[in-house]
Amino acid sequence: LSAQNWLSELEIVVDDGERCKALLLHETKEAQEKLEKVLDKLEPLEMFLGELNSDVKEMEAQLLADDDGGRNEKLSERLSLALQRAVVERQKVKELQIEKQECVEHLEMM
Repeated sequence: LSAQNWLSELEIVVDDGERCKALLLHETKEAQEKLEKVLDKLEPLEMFLGELNSDVKEMEAQLLADDDGGRNEKLSERLSLALQRAVVERQKVKELQIEKQECVEHLEMM
């Protein structure tokens, strides 16, 4: 009888272990999928931000080189808009990098 009880307890522990393993695999898969989604958003944003920064530098250089008042005003407007857009995009990148770090840390804890 004691051996039978012990065997029943062991079966329960094994079943619990299998359920925990399945749950952990499911959570890991979800965390990996979330990380992939974050990276899919982050990579193009980082590329766009790099291009935007290049455009800003180019416009700044043109402003310094040109003496044409009317053209400088338009260029100055474009530069201002580009800088505003860069601030918004940098914030998006920063938020996604934080989310990426949280995903990585979550996966490391599993």
